[in-house]
Amino acid sequence: MAKKSKAAKTSPADEHNRALLDRLKEIADSVGLEVREEKLHRDAGYSVQSGLCTVDGKEVMLLDRKVPVAERLELLAIALKESDLAGQYLDPELRELIDGPGGSAGTPA
Repeated sequence: MAKKSKAAKTSPADEHNRALLDRLKEIADSVGLEVREEKLHRDAGYSVQSGLCTVDGKEVMLLDRKVPVAERLELLAIALKESDLAGQYLDPELRELIDGPGGSAGTPA
């Protein structure tokens, strides 16, 4: 009898979100924001969550690998909203993710 694979099947939506996340990570890198996807350990007494932090004077976005890709995508888009993206090309789908419908990502108000 064949063993079942332990790897979870990904849906087309998950694959699409993963591609969007990869594109946002490239944009983050180009504006100096390091993005790390790691398994954030949770021990008794404290809770660790995805978010921005400073490591050796550099901004780093930590994304918990255990949370769904859609959530990681949303968290990175929120972090990038505060970045200067004026020199970055953002296709309409990425622009909407970062700024919402009709937004103008990374431009001063």
